[in-house]
Parts: sequence; C-alpha cells; structure tokens
Amino acid sequence: MGETNKSSGISPAYLRQIAEAKVKEKSAKTHVFRLDLEERYPRFNMRELSYGRVLGQGGFCIVREVKKIDLQPDHFRESCPTDRYDLEQKDRKFMKDRCIRHGDARYAVKQLHVSPHDEGDGASRYCEGLVDLAMEVKFLAILQHSHIIKLRAISDKSSCSGGYFVLLDRLYDTLESRINKWKRQEARHTGALSKFRIKSKRRTPEDLICDRLVVAYDLATALLHMHSHRVTYRDLKPENIGFDVRNDVKIFDLGLAKEMLPEEIRQDGTYDMTPMTGSLRYMAPENGRGLPYNESVDVYSFGILLHQIMSTEVPFRNYSVNMLKAQVFEKGARPIINAGKLWPDRTVLLIRDAWCQDWTKRPKMADIVDEIRQTITMLQGPDTLVLDQTNRTNKSAADWDYSSRGK
Repeated sequence: MGETNKSSGISPAYLRQIAEAKVKEKSAKTHVFRLDLEERYPRFNMRELSYGRVLGQGGFCIVREVKKIDLQPDHFRESCPTDRYDLEQKDRKFMKDRCIRHGDARYAVKQLHVSPHDEGDGASRYCEGLVDLAMEVKFLAILQHSHIIKLRAISDKSSCSGGYFVLLDRLYDTLESRINKWKRQEARHTGALSKFRIKSKRRTPEDLICDRLVVAYDLATALLHMHSHRVTYRDLKPENIGFDVRNDVKIFDLGLAKEMLPEEIRQDGTYDMTPMTGSLRYMAPENGRGLPYNESVDVYSFGILLHQIMSTEVPFRNYSVNMLKAQVFEKGARPIINAGKLWPDRTVLLIRDAWCQDWTKRPKMADIVDEIRQTITMLQGPDTLVLDQTNRTNKSAADWDYSSRGK
C-alpha cells in the first residue's frame, strides 16, 4: 500500500483511492458534467513547466505563475502514448508559443499544497483537496463564460493522483486590491483639489460609480451563467475574484461549487446541502444556520459584496464568529448604507433586496443583471454597457481561440 501517514496510519495511495471513489460517486449523479468537454483540453507533464512566483495559496491548493513551457515529447509520451483528440499537439505548441504576452505570463498552475503526511488532520484534508480540485475541473469544463476563469490545460496524470495540476489564466489583480484602489480614488475626489482633478481627468463621481457597477454587472452575469446550469457557487468574496491581463474581471476557485440536482429538490425549492459552506462574512443566514438552501445564497453574498464594492468598506469588519452567528444569521444585522454617498437609489434598493433575511424575497440573478444594466444606462446613456460588454467578450474569444476550436 506504500508509505503510511504517521498520524493517521493511512496510506497516501489508499487516500487517493478514496478520493477517486468520491469523485466517481459525485460524477455519477450529475446532470451537467460532460466527459467530452473535459477531454478537449491539452495535457502537460510537470517537467514541461517552469514555475515563477507564488500567486496565492488557499486551504488546499497553491497557485504559481508559469514562466515557460518547454515541450518534452519523450516525457509526455511516457504517460500519454496517444493523443486524446486530433489537435492536442497543436494546442500544446500554441500554449508553449504564447506562454508570455508582452512580457507578462498568460498562465498559472494550480496544484495541492496539503500533504497526507501533515500533522493533525492532514490525511482527511489531503483527500478532500484531491476531490475539490478534480471537481473544480469538471465545473470549469462546462461553465464557459467570459467572467469565469478559463481552464486551459490539465496534468497528464489522473485527477486524484498526487502530482495532478491544472493550468488556468494568470490573474494580475484581485477585487480586494481593486476596492482599496477605489477607496483611495474616492478620497482624492472628495479632497480640496477634487474639482481640479475631475476636470483634468474628465472623470466625474458618476464615472467612478459606473466603473464599480460594471464590475458588479460582469460578476452578476457570471453567477447567472452558473445558475442557468443549476450550479450554485457558494463562495463569493473579493479574494475569489480577480482581473486578467486585459483587466477583465474573473471569478475563480470553484472548489465549493455545487450542482443542484432536480431529484433532490425539496417542496419549498431548497436542497439539503452542506451547511456553513463558504466565508462567514458573505454567507447567507440559512447556510450559516444549517438550514436547507438553494442558489439564493449567491444572491445574498452578491448583495453583501455589492455593498462592499460601492462603500469600499469590509463588511462586518469587527465582528467575531459568535457575533456573526447571533447578530447576522439570527437577527438580520447588515452593513450600514451611508446616505451621504452618491449611490443610485435603485442600487441601494437592490442591495437591500439581495441581502434580505427571507430568501424567498431575494431577486433572481437575472433580475439583478437587468437592474444593474438599467442603472448604468441611466448614468451613462443607452447602449454604453452592452457595447462594452460585447467588445470585451469578442476580443477575449478571438485572442484565446485554440486552433480555431473556440475554446
């Protein structure tokens, strides 16, 4: 069985078998996963990648920049004797040749950083991490959207093997960082020289509000796309939102995404899903209280996030875990909406509707998309948002087309 974990006495090979069985069990129930889409991605051997700096690290995985791709056919053929689709070698070369764009890395590699040999619950975390990464690939393969991070390639190893990795778009900024920039920008516009700065840069306070609303709009369209596939994201927060080299906003880290199976729906429209899933600050009350829930938990999270985008303030900054449970989940406490801000009235109403304690009274994501579009049109004129969205989507699609296959 191989080397065992010192604390648990469980073999890593056995843990990988458990993880593989869990992935198969989850996949067997699905209505959305498609093996044919998963097998459209080129594969790489780990020895073909040169890593750069660490970009981020989560509970299970670490993400690094890919500085160079050096194709090594001999190593690749050891694990992949045959191509799994006609254009795989052409796509591998495409990624090698375009790994760097204007000096910037295009790709990032994501792989587990937890080990079965870690002290404490290392064995269970390792197994859970294997499952999460494997399931994330399955979701990314079907959730093709301009504002959801794109899967570009995968490892030549099986998904529940110890050396599995995925190649994704490299992101260059986070929403967390962007919000801090907006806060500094807002402070400059409210200072003594604000009129001069606004005039010189031809930027008005309404323009700054629209910048934030466009980001919120893009995020809402991505969530709407997930919900159209009966997938709830469950982990919306600034740390899981980034911006690529073209400054397009992207939702990433789909490790907690969950398909809502029609046969498991309750009479009231909710599902028995794992409670306390996600980040407490952005977690819907029904999720935090251990009650059944549905995709409306993403609507609640979006409401909290939209308030943060508009206010540039971290929600519930000084709340402890117990305070969040007692005040937010049970009593319905919410961040204060500053009446002195130049927020559109309809945006204030949208925030309040989205974070409503009663999930049945929250709007659908389609309604949120439509509402934000109308608000931006009201502020900047007709067609402004739609044209911008279309142009960015077309540019992105043209720039990343793999061998004319439209990946």
